[in-house]
Amino acid sequence: MISLEKFKCIFCNEAEAGYYCEECRSSFCLRCAQEKNEEYVFCGSCGSKEIQQEKDKNSKIIQKCLECGSVYVRTGMKKWKLCPNCNSSMVKNILDKRVELNNAFQKNIKDLIYGYELLQDFSRRLKETRKRLVFLRHRGYLHYPQMEETLTLLFQEIVAIKKKIESRAQQVSNAVTAQLVDFSYPDNWSPHNFPQIQTAIDRITADINEYKRYAKDLMAKPENRLEEVVRLVKLLNFHWKHFEENRENIDLEISEKPVAAIPSVKYVGSSFLGLDKCKGILLFTDKRLMFLREKGIRNKSYSKHFEFPLKNFQFGIEGAILKKVFFENLQGDLKFSASKNILEAIGKYFELAKNFGLNSIKDDQQIKKLESQELTLDDLKRELNKKILNIFTPKIKEPIQELTAKPTFPNITYGSTRKPINRLIVNKATPPNIDEIQRKEMFFWKSKKFSTEQLLKKIDELWQRGEIPVEEYFKRIKSLNEELYLIDKKLKELEVQSETII
Repeated sequence: MISLEKFKCIFCNEAEAGYYCEECRSSFCLRCAQEKNEEYVFCGSCGSKEIQQEKDKNSKIIQKCLECGSVYVRTGMKKWKLCPNCNSSMVKNILDKRVELNNAFQKNIKDLIYGYELLQDFSRRLKETRKRLVFLRHRGYLHYPQMEETLTLLFQEIVAIKKKIESRAQQVSNAVTAQLVDFSYPDNWSPHNFPQIQTAIDRITADINEYKRYAKDLMAKPENRLEEVVRLVKLLNFHWKHFEENRENIDLEISEKPVAAIPSVKYVGSSFLGLDKCKGILLFTDKRLMFLREKGIRNKSYSKHFEFPLKNFQFGIEGAILKKVFFENLQGDLKFSASKNILEAIGKYFELAKNFGLNSIKDDQQIKKLESQELTLDDLKRELNKKILNIFTPKIKEPIQELTAKPTFPNITYGSTRKPINRLIVNKATPPNIDEIQRKEMFFWKSKKFSTEQLLKKIDELWQRGEIPVEEYFKRIKSLNEELYLIDKKLKELEVQSETII
């Protein structure tokens, strides 16, 4: 039950404290609070406080709004509550302060789910990358054979990281529970406890932030490895897109493997071909070198310009400033120009295409192993939510021993020929452990109801004496009536449960 003494004004020790000073930590009532009034001007049209004085056409000084230009300026009165002890204006309504502390507490505790959210996002991207890679592998894009092994290890590593995050979350949960052992029910927080609660929340915030940093550090290396695989898969997807769009022009053989499609390349001439210079796409497979000519500006289309077997060509670069690449065989050479980065990529892909058998995945078992990897995080989410719920569940103190009635049992003399009383069979006594739990819970909610009713009476008395503003009166009355409704509902549920057991 809430101790009403904790809510009394520390100055008059009569009225209920309604305000709390964050400077000196005093709690005081409306009657003891001091006020500071200050006039201010604002625009009557748009509400802006950006007002300046100007001279009109008649050299008369007027006030004008800088936002909308209106001269309809009004005067208002701003009121501050001041602490009667230190004269500070850092004064808050006690209910607002309690809500502020409770919101900070809840926000931090709910961040325990952060570890799951971090893994969930990583798991989603990991599975999407696997799906796309398997799709490309089945279509002959066998580059970068180490990707399967990397993704398989990541699936296995996340299982271990999941256990570490759950273990660290349990440590944080235990620390939070220990710090809030006396402050587990926010509605009972009094102004006297606010400094201790704020200190506890600060420690909880530090623990939660450390937990989040720990989870991030665990995921740093897996994130880097996944990012590298995602980059390579996007690169393969880029090549697949160009090969797919020009499938009819390329006409891959059954055993032929696509290697690279490089757009924005210009064919600039040949020592043995009499074809026109043009811009287009240079393509490599493990057997051929092809060039598709680009036509059109907006609606682009492509046609095959030429193709040659790849194995007889040698690669080279010529020019000091305006560099070109050339492919040379016994017939002559083919020359191309492009940007610096694209020229470097052409050389790398040419070498990859010529040695594709040595730089491609050969074992289908690696793909099958990757496809078989399973990863579920539902168990982690369930455990973290349990920890959060456990922290939010109020810790009910033991009721006074004298108020707990013990079940009575009739005395039975053994060896007697008299039959047992029938009511022992019909009226089964409630097991002591269930009865004890019900008594504790009923005691807690009845105590809370009494406290709420007393607060309602005090607020009504303040209203009748004119010691509480209208806005605050209705705000507090609404909140307490809602709370009283929920308490009555809970008590009815407990009564129904008790009748069902009996």
